[in-house]
Amino acid sequence: MLPPACGDGSIDTPFEECDLGSGNTTTGYGGCTKSCSIGPFCGDGQVNGNESCDDGQNDGFYGSCLPDCTPGPRCGDGTVQEEWGEECDDDNDPNCKNCRLGAQCGDKVVESGEECDDGTNDGGYGECGPECKTGPRCGDGVVQSDFEECDDGDDGNTGGYGKCDKGCVYGPYCGDGKIQKPYEECDDGNNKNSDGCSAACKKETQVPR
Repeated sequence: MLPPACGDGSIDTPFEECDLGSGNTTTGYGGCTKSCSIGPFCGDGQVNGNESCDDGQNDGFYGSCLPDCTPGPRCGDGTVQEEWGEECDDDNDPNCKNCRLGAQCGDKVVESGEECDDGTNDGGYGECGPECKTGPRCGDGVVQSDFEECDDGDDGNTGGYGKCDKGCVYGPYCGDGKIQKPYEECDDGNNKNSDGCSAACKKETQVPR
């Protein structure tokens, strides 16, 4: 009786992942290699053999691969997928961009008259707003209380003493609990008088009672 070995059609050694006997092939595509390891297959997330697409999901959704490892519906395949929001699909048509007809807000292309266009344009903080106008952001000169401590505008957020810093957070200021020389003689973390350090961060002379 021959000892167990790769190629005998039976997984009988700890070094074998598979064994199809005479069905083991050099590439092992869709099966087993001659070294008894599982070969590449459609759905492993890598393009192998005659595959033209393999994202590991292959669910056939828009922009994904089909179960047979060929490209699914997508912008650029030459077919207008109206159910996926396409208005056109022709790379040679100058009026067709990202499968949408003509320049328009929402096509992810910043055109003349637009300040921005991220395709969503929902106006979230730091994002593009409706009508392709810049939404609230650090540097617009308006303090967005949920996100910013201050906002002196694009030219003002320099971080100087008593000014707004980059990121729309406070720069050094009287009342932050840190003595900023030469601007301050003291800083007790508040802006009150008659407590030894004035509201202007100057030392006060205490008058005995």
